[in-house]
Amino acid sequence: MDVDAAAAAAIDFDCIVIVGNAWRVRLSLVGTFGIGRIWLAGDSVH
Repeated sequence: MDVDAAAAAAIDFDCIVIVGNAWRVRLSLVGTFGIGRIWLAGDSVH
């Protein structure tokens, strides 16, 4: 994979890309974050 990271970042720096893989968006959504007195909050819901 040929990547020009310096051009993408708009600053000048040297780098070597060792591995480049495709990234796929995977999304799961819930209908609610809580039931009764039990609720998920903060980092637990990421």
